[in-house]
Amino acid sequence: MSSPIAFVRKLPHGTAVGIAIPPDVGEADLAELHPAERAHATGLPPARRPPFVAGRRALRIAIEACAAGASRNFALLPAASGAPLIPSGVFASLSHKRALAVALACADDDDGLIGLGVDLEELRPLRGNIARRVLTESERAVHDALPPASRDPFTLFRFSLKEAFYKAASAHVQRRLGFHDLEVGDVAPEGAATLRADWLSPLGLTCEGWAAVLPVDFVTSTVRLYRLAAAVPTAR
Repeated sequence: MSSPIAFVRKLPHGTAVGIAIPPDVGEADLAELHPAERAHATGLPPARRPPFVAGRRALRIAIEACAAGASRNFALLPAASGAPLIPSGVFASLSHKRALAVALACADDDDGLIGLGVDLEELRPLRGNIARRVLTESERAVHDALPPASRDPFTLFRFSLKEAFYKAASAHVQRRLGFHDLEVGDVAPEGAATLRADWLSPLGLTCEGWAAVLPVDFVTSTVRLYRLAAAVPTAR
């Protein structure tokens, strides 16, 4: 039996699919893959096979949910950057942690969208204080004013949104991105996140973010990158 689907959710930035990462890979798991993906998986070290297999299953389900047939004969193999190759007519991104792989996909509706990113983080106490490395000066001021119990979640949400942003933007920005290149303002209860990066506008770009606890004990963040000439759509 192949690894179970944890969830399929329609989010503001696309369809998200979570697949439980199995402890090891069996024939049923490999049978779910494109032949070229199966060949790639069998060539990986044993420890890397489960996240690869679960991630490709999640990607394929998410892509098919927003563009039926788009991935039927397309091998979702890693590009040179490590990110998965994605068929034309769709945007997609992938993230995984030890027990779960999450994919996000949306159709290319020609509304100025040029990049999509998703990130998954376990919602748990952080190992050490990473706030100085992850947060901008303004973010740290807010962080430091919070009750101690709220500081790790505050940092984790911003870490995750920045990771999702890098995935959305990396192919379109000719510069090395760091955590201080994006500032996260408020994250609303329903998930809408305020993102600020003054250097994007001169490049003709803008972005929007979303983050929430999804599923329980995980933070899932998504970011869309747009050409500035296009109107950024409201969350659907």
